[in-house]
Amino acid sequence: MTQYLVAIHHPDDYLNSAVIPGEILEMKLRKIDEWATKKNSIYREVWLLQGNEISPVFVRTIYAMDLRRLIDQRGGVAAHEAESLARQTGEAKQISEARIQSFMLKVMRLQSKWRRKIEIEASELELAEHSVRGTPTAEQQAKSKKGRPPDKLSTSRRQVIQKVAKTGKTGEAYCQALDAYLSTPVKWQKNENGPKRYLEACRHPDPDERKKWRDRIADEKYKAEKRKATPKLSTRQKSHSHEASNS
Repeated sequence: MTQYLVAIHHPDDYLNSAVIPGEILEMKLRKIDEWATKKNSIYREVWLLQGNEISPVFVRTIYAMDLRRLIDQRGGVAAHEAESLARQTGEAKQISEARIQSFMLKVMRLQSKWRRKIEIEASELELAEHSVRGTPTAEQQAKSKKGRPPDKLSTSRRQVIQKVAKTGKTGEAYCQALDAYLSTPVKWQKNENGPKRYLEACRHPDPDERKKWRDRIADEKYKAEKRKATPKLSTRQKSHSHEASNS
């Protein structure tokens, strides 16, 4: 008598098939963070052994030239491997794509975490350097510029922003209009690896970064419009204004 064996799958088997790939990606994310930590440490050890000092430029260069790329490349490799595994196992495309998209978002957040960490350290090193040398910090230099003749480049940039703002465009339309005349401020690009185009900043895939850049763009627009609305009075105008208020 022929016997037929029927395979009975426990419900947990299906759950594990979905959970395990996600756990693998989480493990790889932790591994990427460990790699970044290790490379950061190695760079510093070698730099110090060569008789150099840890400086703001040095720590920012580590992130910009290596750590940022490491996280991005390793994350991309992990996502590709997860995609290949999903095809081999016949997993539903919608499920695998959602998992990989979630993973890549976490990779971008890891990049943001490292960028903030490096920037905090660089700022602390700058402050320490200025304290030892007695030179003014960037904030103190900005304050000392008050009362100086207006910078032509800054004035021209502000006028362009005012011109675009006057069109009434907002959001992405405003950013797209700005891109026709300007790139984002150089200090955004140099100090924080910000996008060169306003529209790219406005559409940044990382929610935290997107909010930060949108706030910066709005703040820049507000300051430009406020500067136009409240022009500085000359000494003579101030004198006439004071006399009028007393009469």
